[in-house]
Amino acid sequence: MLVGLAGLMFLEGRTFDSFKLLLLSAFLVLTNPATSHAIARAAHKVGLNPKEVVKDELREMEMGDKL
Repeated sequence: MLVGLAGLMFLEGRTFDSFKLLLLSAFLVLTNPATSHAIARAAHKVGLNPKEVVKDELREMEMGDKL
């Protein structure tokens, strides 16, 4: 995705549109960790777990609150 935006900035040259593409790229880079965390946490809450779990700290925290 970012490579595509960089290519569009290259094709566009130094214009206001490429500045907006740069801002969009920065927004994506800054918000991606929070978005992926929210998606993973929601999947965990509905019961979708990864195939290999070494240690499920979230479940331990939830179970600790109930005790």
